[in-house]
Amino acid sequence: MRHVGDLDLDQDLAFEERQWKIQRVGWVVMALIVVAALLGVFGSGPLSAATVGDDATLALHYQRFVRHQGQGELVVRVAPNETVEGRVEFWLTTEFLGEIDLQGISPEPDEVRSAGDRQIFVFLVNDPAGPLEVTISYFPNGLGRVSGGIGLVDGPDFSFNQLSYP
Repeated sequence: MRHVGDLDLDQDLAFEERQWKIQRVGWVVMALIVVAALLGVFGSGPLSAATVGDDATLALHYQRFVRHQGQGELVVRVAPNETVEGRVEFWLTTEFLGEIDLQGISPEPDEVRSAGDRQIFVFLVNDPAGPLEVTISYFPNGLGRVSGGIGLVDGPDFSFNQLSYP
């Protein structure tokens, strides 16, 4: 202890300076977490929303970041010119479907069949002049990167990646 006048002071300036540095690092980490949340890493936002494909043929709208056991959603949009004999057929990779717990497809497909490493979904189209929009709801099963692929039968195909976090 040091004596300063009538006072006994117990101080360790080196320890205090280390604490201040740790505190500043903590503030920076908290600020980065807030910025990441605002940008969409932990929910919806500009970094999270993604689209592969284009509206001229096939487009997939999805979230890059999904919460483990939180509901995810894929929105598939198929252009009217991709309708063949009143039917639209697109596929998802079985690799992706194996990483998720499928909750529902709206509208429901008229047929689902397997073709190698793909599951083909067949939809009858009532309005061939308008696009077909299909919503696929699911829960991710695991943590980490979830990769998938989507495409039209005899048409363009695309790959996509999501990150499932706790």
